[in-house]
Amino acid sequence: MNVIFPVPEPNLQLRYGALPEGEEAYVIIGMFTASHCATVERLLTSLDQFSLPYALYEVPSVHRSISPKGLPDLSYTKANFIWHVLQQARRPVLYLDVDTVIRKPPVYIEELVAAGRDFAILNWLALDSNDAFIPISVTTDASAGPTLNRFYRFSHSIDIYDPGQIICSGAAQLWGTTPAAADLLKAWHTTVATHPGVADDQCLDFAFNNRLGDWPKTLRPTWLPKSYARYAWWIFDEPVIDHPDFPYSGNDWLEIIDQPEARRFFPGKASPRSNPPISRDLIIDSESGQVFRVENQSLVWAGQLSSRIWRAQP
Repeated sequence: MNVIFPVPEPNLQLRYGALPEGEEAYVIIGMFTASHCATVERLLTSLDQFSLPYALYEVPSVHRSISPKGLPDLSYTKANFIWHVLQQARRPVLYLDVDTVIRKPPVYIEELVAAGRDFAILNWLALDSNDAFIPISVTTDASAGPTLNRFYRFSHSIDIYDPGQIICSGAAQLWGTTPAAADLLKAWHTTVATHPGVADDQCLDFAFNNRLGDWPKTLRPTWLPKSYARYAWWIFDEPVIDHPDFPYSGNDWLEIIDQPEARRFFPGKASPRSNPPISRDLIIDSESGQVFRVENQSLVWAGQLSSRIWRAQP
């Protein structure tokens, strides 16, 4: 399949902010459809709170690699959108999903730009720990009913380590203006085009881990800490760039079909890890920091955490 990249510029309507003309080192960008106006307003409030430069664009649709409800129009892939805005901005861009919120000044992004890093994303394979926790309904007072969003249990993790590969979560992505960054964008877009029905994060994993294109020769990547793409299930990490909602967990997307020579990632190259922050059979009380085990359908006290817990905020 002969894939053209970049696709002609999509129908981008700049709704909020502007591309900077001054000395700003980078600009925050995002795209949204009319159905996401409420979450965009939330993001805007946080961007203005810290006087961050931004340009948010309304689009008529997104590609189906971004949303299962999206369209097959390749103009609206994340890679094509980012490439076109990079050409206009002429400086690095921090792409954010519009359902994120800035909680603190993203100082680390400025440091990465100053250091010449031209690609940064959250990489599960490079984190010291990636254990995720989800809230569960627990009844502590029979007369009051179950308590919501207070008790958490272990949900999932990726128990291998290899910072030379990626399994990414793409709510926050830094892209530079270099040819290597552009080449990785092309490889990502091409993978999306040749794997219809597959989510774009998986496609970026595939493009990176199979070293598609010429970018491996000169790309200067780095991996964001959880605080800079902090999903609600990482309750032990103070958010800087926050994703307050739990990500969509449906199975409307297809999986990349692995081949011996081309896989989403290569487990055999990675090292096993076994360093969970707490025992995975514990129930966490996020209000008190106490932990419990379930015995005979009851919670039995098992200790007190010293770590602060950061629950999801609106």
